[in-house]
Amino acid sequence: MPASTQFVHPVGVIIGSQAMLEENVTVYQGVTIGANLRGDNSMPRIGRGSTLCAGAKLIGGINIGKGVIVGANSVVTKDVPDGSIVVGVNRIVGQNKA
Repeated sequence: MPASTQFVHPVGVIIGSQAMLEENVTVYQGVTIGANLRGDNSMPRIGRGSTLCAGAKLIGGINIGKGVIVGANSVVTKDVPDGSIVVGVNRIVGQNKA
């Protein structure tokens, strides 16, 4: 099966024009991927195999590593290393073992 990005429940998903999603990213409902309003219009790069849970907000020119899980309603404005689990506001709480 070829690698693909998956929009599980695409209602309310916002993806800015400069955002980059690598292969096998899973995006749930209400996710926003966009600029930080600082004028440079830089947007997130989402690494291969990451999961963005419902309501997650990823803002600015940040790098989300490979295999990252961004928890529901999390706000991410800083880089996240490969395999991390992020909840709340920029809070890394563990490693994705999958």
